Amino acid sequence: IDGRAQEVMERSSFCIVASGTATLECALIGTPMVAVYRANPVSYAIGRRVVTTRFVALPNIIADREVIPELLTEGADVVARRSLELIDDGPLRREMLEGLSQVRVLMVEPGASKNAARIIIERLEELAHPENKDETPATSPVTKHRK
Repeated sequence: IDGRAQEVMERSSFCIVASGTATLECALIGTPMVAVYRANPVSYAIGRRVVTTRFVALPNIIADREVIPELLTEGADVVARRSLELIDDGPLRREMLEGLSQVRVLMVEPGASKNAARIIIERLEELAHPENKDETPATSPVTKHRK
């Protein structure tokens, strides 16, 4: 519904969301979802070789784990099946709700902007220097340089 996405997310018990900032908005509201994006399989395969990030949905990037399913090349049958698994109150939905709550804490608590910036810098460091992935933020080259 044009211009009323937040209202729709707030009133919904589940959403199918196009990957992008809408996934973060839905996460902050606390509505369970799946992230979808229709990508050409060949383009997707090439893109995955070029972009080495583990996740594309913002809630997953922020949590550094899969909080919401990313259905980027799957067909409607897979989207429907995964959605049905999350609509009913069961362990998968409860696990997602807990993950969404953790994302909200990371984004809403005092210092959220600094937290978001730190997370983004850490992910960029991982992409730029995959050999340093096991370093702690305090020992990473960028963090050491900032101090």
